[in-house]
Amino acid sequence: MVTGQQSSNVSSVINGRAVKEGAVLQDAPIEGIRKCGHCGDVIGAYESMVILSDGRAHRTSRAGADESMLAAGECYHAECFAQTHEIPIE
Repeated sequence: MVTGQQSSNVSSVINGRAVKEGAVLQDAPIEGIRKCGHCGDVIGAYESMVILSDGRAHRTSRAGADESMLAAGECYHAECFAQTHEIPIE
């Protein structure tokens, strides 16, 4: 909760942050965030995911994959990948 002098300059609190009246919120990319190539939802850091690269599917998580691996292929939630692809997961 925002209190004191700050409250007069604040129109709302979004995601725990005070937002001034008239502020423009943008859907700016956040470094390290990956979205599923099937459903479009964000893949959580510890969620099981599949990276499809060079015709091969690798199971990992964002926390367990290095940045070069994430950048090299398409990312999917493991469940979304299983529903939409017939490629075996390594």
